[in-house]
Amino acid sequence: MDSTNSTTIYPVRVYRKMLADLLRPDVRIYFRDFILTASLGWMLFGVALAVDVAAVKCVAAFVSFFCIFRCFIFMHWIVHLLSEDQKKFKPVFMALIGVPMLSPLFWYQRSHYLHHSVDTFGTHLDPEYVFFSPVRRLHFVGLVLVSPFLPFIAALRLGVIGPVSLIIPPLRRYVLLRMATVSANTKFVSALPKGGEHLTWKLEELACALLIWTLIIGGWSGWIPLS
Repeated sequence: MDSTNSTTIYPVRVYRKMLADLLRPDVRIYFRDFILTASLGWMLFGVALAVDVAAVKCVAAFVSFFCIFRCFIFMHWIVHLLSEDQKKFKPVFMALIGVPMLSPLFWYQRSHYLHHSVDTFGTHLDPEYVFFSPVRRLHFVGLVLVSPFLPFIAALRLGVIGPVSLIIPPLRRYVLLRMATVSANTKFVSALPKGGEHLTWKLEELACALLIWTLIIGGWSGWIPLS
């Protein structure tokens, strides 16, 4: 009697299809979680700015940071949502986190799709993947050293370069190809937006630019107190 057990191995896509009904998350749970956490984070941020008691200010700032950071990483989950669920969640994310943190979703969405694609993962077309080798150690060091300057780089990109590129077509093309994706791979060149992406990207950019210039003008004029 043959006791050999034959096992059929299917492609990953087949298993994903078989388990699709188990993999789809309940958006309502995530939505409530996001709204409550973001509300708490920004409320405590306001407390940290308004209260003069050092201990209260420190605790409020500490908890606010983790609440806002927790909401920030919802960006990864949103990218993995089905398109109809994304349409419901993206405006809320941009209003509460994306714009205030100068992190438009399109910066991450395109790059993460490519990172998960079986055709581009681990290749030069993967913006989130960098080949590790001794000769590229300086590249990784550079990524770490530039991190503290990312808020200023984001403000320059969204507040100056982005708006100016809207009236200079050659610059706009360069911005969309080389400055529209968060990428650890410095050789990565993005694809141009398609269809409705043109409008979505512009709206996200302009919302961030409006916030940046509101803060600059408000701080300069004294309308927004700096102390």
